[in-house]
Parts: sequence; C-alpha cells; structure tokens
Amino acid sequence: MRSDELLEKAFSSARKAKIIDIDPKRRVDSVREREAQRIDTVAQTIESYIEKILSRTPKIDELEPFYVDLISITIDKDQFKKSLAALKWVKKKTHEHSIFYKKKLKHASIHKLAGLRKEFYGRQASLLKQISKDLLFLSESKRTLREIPDIKDAPSLVIAGFPNVGKSSLLKELTGANPKIQNYPFTTKGILLGYIENRIQVVDTPGLLERPQEKRNAIEKKAISAIKNIASIVLFVFDVSKTAQDPKDQLALFKSIYDDFRVETIACINKIDDLDEDYAKVIESNLMCPIFKTSIVDKTGIDELKKHILKNIKSNMKTYRT
Repeated sequence: MRSDELLEKAFSSARKAKIIDIDPKRRVDSVREREAQRIDTVAQTIESYIEKILSRTPKIDELEPFYVDLISITIDKDQFKKSLAALKWVKKKTHEHSIFYKKKLKHASIHKLAGLRKEFYGRQASLLKQISKDLLFLSESKRTLREIPDIKDAPSLVIAGFPNVGKSSLLKELTGANPKIQNYPFTTKGILLGYIENRIQVVDTPGLLERPQEKRNAIEKKAISAIKNIASIVLFVFDVSKTAQDPKDQLALFKSIYDDFRVETIACINKIDDLDEDYAKVIESNLMCPIFKTSIVDKTGIDELKKHILKNIKSNMKTYRT
C-alpha cells in the first residue's frame, strides 16, 4: 500500500474497533481506556503490515549467487536495502510512540485525552509520509522480482547465443514450454524455463552480442549470470540462415563464453531449412565440440539433440555454482 492508504487503513481500523463503553461511575478511566485502545489499534495495524512485508522479503545477500546477480541487475539493490531499513525504523518508532502516548494518557485530565490521541495520529502520519517513496519503491520492486523464475538446484541446460537465432523456439521444442517469442533485437528479455522429462532444467537466456562485459546491458547480463551460475551444459545456438549475423561474430561470442566459463558446451547449428552453406562451413570448421544441425520448421535434428542432452546431463550436475 501507499503510505496514505496504510494510514487510512490504520485510522479506519481504530474507528471500527469495538468501542469501550463509557461508565458514568468511572468516566475518566473509561475515556482514557478508549483513547488507549485507538492508539493501540493504529499502532498494531501499522506494525503488523510492516512486519508482514519484512518477514516475507528474503535477505538478498543470503540467496544463491544467481538470484543475487539477477536482483542486482533488475533493481537497485542498495535502495532496496535502504527502503527495508526505513520500514524497520518506522515500525520501531511506531511502537515507541504508542508506549509513550499511552503513558501520557494515564496522567492526563479528561480534557486532554482526545488531544493526545490526535497528537499520536499526527506523528504517525508524519512517520509514514517519510517512507512514502520507500513503500512505492518496494511495491514496484515486488512486481519486478516476481518475474524472476524459480530456478531449481538441478541439472541445467542453458541456451545461449545471439539474438534471434531461435533459442526460445528450441526451448519450446525440447521441453513443450510455450515462451513468448518476440522480434529482434532481443527475442527474450528475461529468463525462460522448461523441463525435459521433469529432471533436466532448460533455461532460455536473452540474446547476447559480442562485446565486453562492461558494455553489456541489463538484459544481456541476465544471460551471462545464468551461464556463470547455473549452467551444467551450455547449448550455444548458431544461426546459419541467409539472413543470419556474420558467422565470425557468432564464433567470437561462442569462444568468449567457452573461454570465460569453461562449461561443457554443445553447438546447435539452427535454421538449416534456410541454409547458407558458406556460413555453415565457417562455423563447423571452427568448432571442437558436439554439433547438431536443427530446423524448427521441419523438426530436423530435434530428437537427436534431445537424446544427446538426456545422455550427457548427469543427475549429480548441480545448479548454483558459487
């Protein structure tokens, strides 16, 4: 909720709380108890809401490296921590204020009781106003972080390559998953998942361009994080169609991934239904790993590729490398 919504919820709860009846024989005490009840209700509503946020939010630095990487890429991690700290501070101050004003009620005359409760309300309004931006930031972060997939600690095939080479289509053919496939330049903006026989996790990553890590954008960094942290085997997809990216650029990207991460790699020469033979020859002559030729259009090579994956990914290959 926004800060004004939380404040209104707290005040509304106080209004709806079962009102303590005023006993004519102990009028002052009854009024004092009623105002204390209202203070308690407002404080408890705010504290419980903030505690729910804090208790349901994982501690980023205690997560697996893959998630820490993705969160750092996706949101401002430092601001995230600061916003959570601001909420903790407001929860603590709310509790302190409620104790302080309930003590003041005990010694106040009947004419000052309502004024003290209103003063408490004012201080709470001021506190929540101070964290209005933090609540908004955390709300937006929550929506963003929900898009991060649930990566299991299981044998994982990570699909990598240039944009628009057919990675998402291969994921669909290998696993039956139905990813959103978009147009160039970035077919996939996030991490997509599928499973082969419920035992091999297949991770489709955003398209990469051949350039230094410091020049990569946030979308590309998600792909690098997946390769670095969770790949048991990398399936590198080459496009050999007549409209493909220069094969030398594709090979340079392949080499940089292979050299940097030293993960077992399979090469998939894709789109052979629209084959540029010269492109294919250049790529094949420079590879020293298993090569599979595939076409999504007529399903060529898909079964052979799938069989190789099933044979070569072992159950003891684990995700979440540190």
